Order: sequence, then C-alpha cells, then structure tokens
Amino acid sequence: MDKFLLKSNKGLEAPPSSQFTHAHTAVTPEKAPVTPSGQPTKFPLKDTTLAPVTPSREPTKSPQTPKDTTPVPVTPSRQPTKSHQTPKDTTPVSVTPSRQLTKSPQTPKDTTPKSVNSRTAWDVIYVKLGEKIQMHIMCQRSNGKIGPFTSAGSASKNRPLWEAISDCEYKVEKTGKALKRFFVFTNSDNEVEKFRADLMNPLLMVVNVFGQKCAAMLISNPSLLAAYISLLPNSENFYNFKAETHHSNGMRKDRKGVTAESLGELGGSLDDYEDFMRVAVENAATVGGD
Repeated sequence: MDKFLLKSNKGLEAPPSSQFTHAHTAVTPEKAPVTPSGQPTKFPLKDTTLAPVTPSREPTKSPQTPKDTTPVPVTPSRQPTKSHQTPKDTTPVSVTPSRQLTKSPQTPKDTTPKSVNSRTAWDVIYVKLGEKIQMHIMCQRSNGKIGPFTSAGSASKNRPLWEAISDCEYKVEKTGKALKRFFVFTNSDNEVEKFRADLMNPLLMVVNVFGQKCAAMLISNPSLLAAYISLLPNSENFYNFKAETHHSNGMRKDRKGVTAESLGELGGSLDDYEDFMRVAVENAATVGGD
C-alpha cells in the first residue's frame, strides 16, 4: 500500500505539488480561511476593488479645489463697491466751496459802507430868492440826511451847490433786457446830471398841492412831467427867464424846444401847463428877501 502511494505520488509529485504549493503559499498569507475551497483564493477582485475607490476619492477632492476658488471673485466684487463709496465721501467736499461762495458776496455788502454819497431819494424844490424862483435838486442820502445836490465827490472838502435847473428831459435806457428810466437835468452852467426816475419823491421836502400834482404825473405820465418842468425855469417868474427869448409861459419865441404842439403829443395841453405853472409859483418856498 505504501509502495502504491509512493508510486502514485511519484507521478503527481513534481508538477501538482509545485503548482499547488505555489498557489497555496500565495493565498495562505492573505486569506487563510478561504483555502479549503481553493477557488476563492484565486480571486484578485478584492485587490482590484480598492483601485476604483482611489480614483473615486481623487475626483471628489478635485472639484473641491474650484469650490475654494469661487470666493476669489467675491473680493473684486467688494472692491468696486468701495470704489463707488469713495466719490460719495468726496461729495461733501463740494459743499465747502458752496458755503464759502455764499459768504463771499456778503463780505462786499458789509464792507461797502453805503457811503454818505449814496442817493436813496431826490426831489426838485422851488425856492423864491427875492423876485425870482430857482429850481434846485435835493437828495436824501443813505444815512437819512437830506441836502442840496452837488456834483463834487464825497471826499472833496469843497462841495458847491449845483446851479439852478434850466432844462429837464425824460429818457428810457435799455441795458440788456432791463429798462432804466431817468430824468436828465441841465443847469445854468450847462452841466448835465441824470437821476433815476424810480427814486424821485415829490413829497420828500414838503407835502403840498404842487408836490401832490407832481407825484400823480410821475406815475401817470413822467414824460409830460419832464416837459412841464423844462418850461418852468424859462417862465417870467423864474430865474432863467429872458424876455427877448421866451414867452411868459417859458416857451421859446423861435419855437425851439417844448411847444404847445409837443405838449399835445405827450397828452398835455397849454391850459393844463399854465395851471401847473401857477400852482408851482404859489407853493414856492421863500428864502430871504422881503
């Protein structure tokens, strides 16, 4: 029996034993309990199943990398918002010059002292000196004082009285879109001065019938008022009357200047003017003389 086994073993000894031993030795250290079946020992699938796990973990990490990069664009989005806030902070800077500009025009208003020479109102007065009546201009200054008009400067020590009126004219001047109205006077020395019509106050010196008549004409017909005033100095009761040149009502004999026709064109009449002249003589202030 032993010989039979030995003989049978000799035929099977080398190849299967070497193969079996090799296979057995390969499986035994890793999976010893599986050796009785023999077949499971040849499964390399357990080793290969681990291989796909590795790439499955790697791709899961790779998409996390761009997830970390996603907050990067958030940083520039915050920066432009700050850049827009910067001009908002600079806006109050523009407020500062606007406040300075509002203060700057106030400075010249305060520094300009509204000097004594500043005219706030004026009027024509009729003063009887002896037998003749003279017409002079009185002015009210910014300090409230009223005195005769003089063409001398405010800094001048000598301030002579402007000579008696010999002529008057009403003019309208256009400056840009604005219209300015003036009474232009000429005195006996042929000096010319203009006075703003809106500052004329016929009741500045005294309230009487003649002043009220002038005030009414100033509103209704300033051109006619200027024509009447222009005739008065040349009438027989006034300083500038010359019998060889003027009629008793002040009109020139050579028909120059204001005439009865021109009064009609302005809305007046010779009778209306003569009534105006009579009231002026009756209300003239007497200075000195008898």
